[in-house]
Amino acid sequence: MNIKISGFSNNKNVVYMVGENETLGEIANCLGVSKSYILQHNSETLYEGKVLFLPEVDLKTYIVKPFDSLQSIAKDKNISVEELKEKNQLDSDYLFVGQKLFL
Repeated sequence: MNIKISGFSNNKNVVYMVGENETLGEIANCLGVSKSYILQHNSETLYEGKVLFLPEVDLKTYIVKPFDSLQSIAKDKNISVEELKEKNQLDSDYLFVGQKLFL
């Protein structure tokens, strides 16, 4: 899965760029919204590079602190390490201080 979140502002609007071979379900799961919510604000056709606009999405993020690990963050936030890695395109367990993770 290729997650690229171009930006979001204080008013919680999200601009999301579709990655190669991403499905509507994968995008909805990543952003924590329903497929119908995405379709309500965008056309049904998905392709790599398509920009989706999603108003009023509250993305949950976490900023990595010293001594954090994927395991400690996952446990604290009650999600699996695998889900955390998938949502953040992580191929390894390496994190750096200040890194923003999507939960």
